[in-house]
Amino acid sequence: MSASPWSGSSSTIGGSVASTFSGEPRATLDADIVVDLPLPKVGDFVSELGDEVIVDPRSIRDEIARHGSFQIVHLPTLTRIDVFVP
Repeated sequence: MSASPWSGSSSTIGGSVASTFSGEPRATLDADIVVDLPLPKVGDFVSELGDEVIVDPRSIRDEIARHGSFQIVHLPTLTRIDVFVP
């Protein structure tokens, strides 16, 4: 998984990843990201994530419509990414 799926979308990183970078390590292995992902870009976004993740395109579309959140799981590291859609 690379940063390229986030390109072209406004995003912010939070959770344990942001906490660790600011000097407060946490025991959890997750990331919270806020992404302004347009509905027409969901297919490209999922494709760019690659085969090493679990993600449900239908739930992404549902959560964009309700301004909710969805999860991505990176299989090699079992890192969970919670993506919040404003």
